[in-house]
Amino acid sequence: MPVLNSSQICVYSPSGIQTLFVRNSNALYSHQPNQAYYEKVWAAPHSINPDNLEKSKKAPNFLSFAGKQVISDGKRNIEIHALSGNSHNDAFVAVYLPKEKILIEADAYTPQAANAPAPTSVNPYSLNLYENVQRLKLDVGQIAALHGPRVVTLGDLRKAIGITKASR
Repeated sequence: MPVLNSSQICVYSPSGIQTLFVRNSNALYSHQPNQAYYEKVWAAPHSINPDNLEKSKKAPNFLSFAGKQVISDGKRNIEIHALSGNSHNDAFVAVYLPKEKILIEADAYTPQAANAPAPTSVNPYSLNLYENVQRLKLDVGQIAALHGPRVVTLGDLRKAIGITKASR
C-alpha cells in the first residue's frame, strides 16, 4: 500500500506514518517538486532517538510524479492531481476518487460548521481549489476536507467563495 504526502509540510517523524510505510517496503508518492526535499530529509541522520527504520538503514522508495498520477488495482482508480497556482505550497496535491466522486484535500479548503454564516472574505486557497477542479474537469460530488469538521459538496465550496451558480 502506498502513502501520499499532500505537500512539503509533512516532515520526518520517528513515530510517523511515513516511516512505518517505508519500513514495511511501501512506496511514498510525492509530487515531483517535493522529491529533492524528501531525499534530503530522509538521507540525514536521525540519531537522537533512532527508530527501527533508522537502525535498518532502509532507503525509502520514492515515486514522484508531475501533474497527475493514477493508482489502480484494476477495479478502482485513485487519481492524484497537482493543484497549480496555489500560494500555500508550490507542490500541492489533492486526491480524487472518480467512482465515488470524492475529492480529498488538506489545507486548500476548510469547511465551516453546518449552518455557520458564510465567510466575509474569500479564502484564496479555496478559490484556487475550485479553479483547479474546473480546470481538471473533475466531477466532484463530495469534498473530504481533511481539516474540516464535515464532508461537504462542491456547492458548499462555491458558496464559501461567493459563486452562486455552477459554471458547468
